[in-house]
Amino acid sequence: MRRLLLMPALVCAIPILPALAYDDWNCFQQKDAQLRINGCSELIQRIPNDATAYHNRASAYALSGDLDRAIADYTRAIELNPDSATAYDDRGRAYAAKGDYTRAVADVTKANELVAKATAQSATVTTKAQQPPKRAVTLVKAKTKAVARKPAGPNDYVVKKAADDWPAWAKSRDNGVE
Repeated sequence: MRRLLLMPALVCAIPILPALAYDDWNCFQQKDAQLRINGCSELIQRIPNDATAYHNRASAYALSGDLDRAIADYTRAIELNPDSATAYDDRGRAYAAKGDYTRAVADVTKANELVAKATAQSATVTTKAQQPPKRAVTLVKAKTKAVARKPAGPNDYVVKKAADDWPAWAKSRDNGVE
């Protein structure tokens, strides 16, 4: 009985799926501003907390010349994703186009701060990822000895096993370097 009731629901839902995908395409990839606004509006009705949909609709409003709606949507995108540097930058451009240079400078400055913060965090994560854990370095130093050689890169750790631990094929390629 349940299968019989589920079947009509599926039959009704299948034709809707292409329409939903079409709205997503209109919102994210459509070049025509009005189609983009319509697609993003449909997407926002289905997913009201989608910051990207608000940002794309705001861009379409800005392209069509409706700066007040663009600023409102950029503001909503910033409320949903406060770390979005592009939303701050685009809202600053919209304020500049309206002639409100005080708010424009504030938003562009905030966007630059967010970009600098993200760059610094990215550099910190990369540096930490490149360094081996302290315990591992201690164990390696205890069991091996370093070889004097010009490093290939900034984080090149050259470690060579003691000669008596090497297999015969490695000793023959050693060329006498200890």
